[in-house]
Parts: sequence; C-alpha cells; structure tokens
Amino acid sequence: MASAAAPAPAVHPKPRLRIFVSYSHADDAWREAVVIWLAQLKNEGLIDLWHDRRITGGQEWAGQIDDNLDNAEIILLLVTPNFLASAYCNDIEMTRALERHAKGEARVIPIILTPADWKTSRFAKLQVFPKDGKPVVDWPTKDHGLANAIEGLRNVINELRRPQPAPLPIPIPPPVRRFARHWYWLLAALLTGILTYAWWRLQSNHIQAGEALLDIGRYQPASAPFNNALRWNPWNGRAQTGLAVIKLDQLKRSDPVFYQQELKQLRANNPTNPYFALFEGDRLLANGDPTRAMELYDQAALLRPQYAEAHFQKGILNDKLGRRRQALLDFQKAKDLSPATPRYLNNLADQHFKRGEYPDALRLYGQLDRFPLGAIESARILRLQGDLNRAADAGQTAIAWLANKQIAGLEENRWPWYFDAETEERITAPEDKLCLAQMELALTRFLLHDEPTARQLLNDAHGQCRSHLTALNAILASHLDRLKTERDDLAPAAARFSQILQLPK
Repeated sequence: MASAAAPAPAVHPKPRLRIFVSYSHADDAWREAVVIWLAQLKNEGLIDLWHDRRITGGQEWAGQIDDNLDNAEIILLLVTPNFLASAYCNDIEMTRALERHAKGEARVIPIILTPADWKTSRFAKLQVFPKDGKPVVDWPTKDHGLANAIEGLRNVINELRRPQPAPLPIPIPPPVRRFARHWYWLLAALLTGILTYAWWRLQSNHIQAGEALLDIGRYQPASAPFNNALRWNPWNGRAQTGLAVIKLDQLKRSDPVFYQQELKQLRANNPTNPYFALFEGDRLLANGDPTRAMELYDQAALLRPQYAEAHFQKGILNDKLGRRRQALLDFQKAKDLSPATPRYLNNLADQHFKRGEYPDALRLYGQLDRFPLGAIESARILRLQGDLNRAADAGQTAIAWLANKQIAGLEENRWPWYFDAETEERITAPEDKLCLAQMELALTRFLLHDEPTARQLLNDAHGQCRSHLTALNAILASHLDRLKTERDDLAPAAARFSQILQLPK
C-alpha cells in the first residue's frame, strides 16, 4: 500500500544583514580599508553597511548612530589602541552593542587591526577575527590579515542567513506514574545548588562592576550595580560599603563638616578599606598635610593594586610637589590600569608636555577622542613647534566639541580643568571652557596674521565670560610667557597679542 510522504518543513530565508561599524575617528584610514574589503559581500546582496561617515549634512548625528546601532544584526568593532582609549566607543557604542549581543539581538564581532591590550576587555570572550586574534598588521601584508578576517565574517553571515526550518510539534510524553522518592531529593538538591550558585554569581558580577567603577573614580555611576547587588541580597556587605564610598563623594562637595565626621567613623570601622584611605588622603591634603596625604594614597594603592585612582591622585600630588619624574610614573601606572579613562591619559600627556617631550605628549593627546582639553593642549604644543596651521585646526576641533552639548556633557568632559599660572587656576563651567578655547584659537589666528578673526574670537569670549576673565587671562598669559621664552621668532607677535588681551574691545 503506497503512503504519502510528510511535507517538508517551511523555510524562511533572511534578507540582507545590516552591519554597523564601530571605530575611533583616529582610525579612519582603517575604517576605509575594512569597507573596501566588505564591498564584495555587499555586491553579493548579503549585507548592508553603515558607519557614521554616512551621516550627511543637516542630520542629527547622535540619533543616526543610535538608530543604526539598534537595528544592526552584526556590529563590527575595529580594535586598536585608539578604539580602546575612546570613551565614546567604550561607554556608549560598545555598551549598547554588548547588551544586544547578550540578548541575542545582534552578533558583536571584534576585528583586531593592530596590537592592543584587548584581552581583558569586555569583549575578550567573544569570537574575534583574524584567526586566533592575530592582528591584521602582523600578517605577511595587511591584505592577508583582512582577507582572513572577512573570510571568518563571511562564515558568520552564512550561518545567520541560513534558512531556519519552521518549528516542529514537540511530542508530549506519557505521564510517569511512579518516581522513586530518592530521585526527588536528588533533583531538589541539584536545583538548590544551581539556584544558589546563580544567586551568588549575580551578586558577584554586580559587585565587581561597581568596584571597577570606584577604581577609576567614577563614583556616581557605581551606585547602579551596587543597588542591583542589594536587590539580590540586602545584607551584602561589599555592596553596602560601595554605597558608603559613593555617599562620601557626595558629602565631600555638599557638606564638608558632616563629610569629615562620616569619614572618621568609616575609617574607624574599616581601617583597611582602600577607598576610605584615599578619601582620608584627600582630607589631609585639603588641610595642608601633603606628607600624610601621600602616605594614605600609598596605603590605598598597596591595599588594592588595581586602584587606578589612587595612583592618579599620587601623580597629582607629586606634580604639585615638583616631583615630575615620580608624577610621570604614577600617571603611567593609572593609564596602564585603565587605558580608556581620558583623565589618566591626559595627565600623562601633560607630564610629557611639562618636561618638553613634545612628540610623546602629542602622541598621547592624539589618542583622546572627543576630549576638548586634549585638543587645546595639542594646539599649544603645535604653536611651540611653529606648526601654526595644525595648531589652528586643533583649536577649532576643541571649540566644535565644546559647542556640542552631547560631547561637552560626557562625564570625562565635566571634570574641572586645572592650569598652572601665577596661582593654580580652576575652570569648571562649560561656558568658561569654551571661552578659553576661543581665546587660545584667537592667539593662534593672531600669530597667523589673521588679526580680524583673532579680535572677533576675543570679543566673543569676553562677552560670554566677563565674570571669569581674570582667571582666563591669567591662564593665557602664562601660555604667552612660555611661547615668548621658547620661540624668539614669535615673541614680538605674542607681545602685541598680550596688549590686545589686556584691552578687549
């Protein structure tokens, strides 16, 4: 008797996969090379490609990036030291990408272009290309390395585009009427063990995330992971201690008297806590005792070797005490512990600047993406080297970043700026930072014999920041003094600019 064959399961082919390219703007040449190698996949109708260079004039760039990042099936990370040092790539793009990867909404694929310290990064456990994480530049040629990476990417694309059969009905087994009692106990014990481990692991992950933020001085963002840990276990001591550290940071600015009382009590109850030791060092320094403050900073670093902020504070204090060599080592240690923290990279570059090591300083400042202070300091060095056109470009970049509210509002750009003038000057308000950038660019334009633009920039700055002109003029005057000392050819023009600076129109 003939029998009819069962119908084949229905299949659902997938359309083109959307690819989002995340990269540092300092690596634009690498981005171009990768796009060229992706062209064949695009020509075959396998992918649609997007990166932020496709944003046209008049479009709101942040919204465009967010929309395309949220709709991509594949997110490529172009990994270099510049990428790891970019706060925007790490804090915004990579965070969202890894969230979507964890939910199964997208596949995150790092491509290792140059040697970089990525093996302890958040994406280190993902599959990377080229094979075995060998950087593209370490292959016989860069094209060999990119070919291997694209071959791996093609396999992922084929896997994602493979037609998926419609789900088949799941047969329901007949009920089990008898089950030995000891199996119930074994299953219950196993389930209890699994749940207990998961409960412990979730707490531990939140605690580690919070403490990692405390280690780099990001106190307020650390409150979320600590509160999440307490939701799983309200008696978690490490989470409670982490929140106490965050509260101290708030009291330090809002209620100095209560801050000192609270710190004294916490230190008495937790004498070996590195975070409280650092705050005690800050208190001693504010009270005029740098020697004891340094002892507390050393103690904090010894108690927690990965505490980058302790090394950073040591660097600041050693710099104030004139110990430039030790300050350089401290800032280098902080930067090694947290390469993606702009403050650490900036202060390391500043030490090279103060020592007259201009190429090293420019190299480090060049790794800072969307960090206006780094662009201003780069412009100063380029002026001292006589490269006035590049100095003007760097100054214009700083102004553009400060005028962009989203970039100016990034956490690393809200920290105060400190400058050595006749006394230490502190710039905090966003509008004052913009005025300083305008005044710095005015000096460069004046040295380029563009006096009308220089005067217009000065007038704009003086009009916007009239109440803080004394501090801003003092900072620029100290920069003019160094320029006149190091550049005899620019000294006469710098002296004329000093006269304009004292008599704004």
